[in-house]
Amino acid sequence: MELSQYKLEPLREDEQFILYRGHPRQADVPSILLLAPISAHPSPEILNKLEHEYSLRSKLDATWSVRPLALSQYNEQPVLVLENPGGEPLNRLIQGPMEMAQFLRVAISLANALSQLHKRELIHKDLKPQNVLVDTPTAQVWLIHNEAIAYEVAARFYAAHGFDKIADAYLREARYGYLRWEADGKVRQLDQLYPQLG
Repeated sequence: MELSQYKLEPLREDEQFILYRGHPRQADVPSILLLAPISAHPSPEILNKLEHEYSLRSKLDATWSVRPLALSQYNEQPVLVLENPGGEPLNRLIQGPMEMAQFLRVAISLANALSQLHKRELIHKDLKPQNVLVDTPTAQVWLIHNEAIAYEVAARFYAAHGFDKIADAYLREARYGYLRWEADGKVRQLDQLYPQLG
């Protein structure tokens, strides 16, 4: 994908990544989102997050998720190219009290998006307003998954193929994610199924 044909507008930034909206310079090219590491020399952990996010593309649906399109290079740096569903980061829309009807529409849409994510055995490790895009007129919500976790699913895959050490590493990450979300039942289930994690 040729990224030089886009003018980039920053949408949000955190300690590790910056998310851009790419506006095409030509009318026949769709707009995109671009997730780029902050550091000019990203750590292997950051690169793994981009690759992991890209690996989830077949599990995500455009009705509730921002889906990865490609791993690419921009300014000699690895980046993740994502579909651009539109909308604005939720944190930009929360500048004070939100009108009750709008709040409820966004909350219901967000709950539906999370439900779809969980049905695919995925959890979102970094759910916060910056990682949610909202189309204000319709209250449609899309989750941005730059830290979505499918570690439990990955662990099962590696265990099934005889890579037990890799599977254990993914299980530890899954357990940590569940702990962080205070999903105590899921933590207990993992501890019972995989006592080596404790």
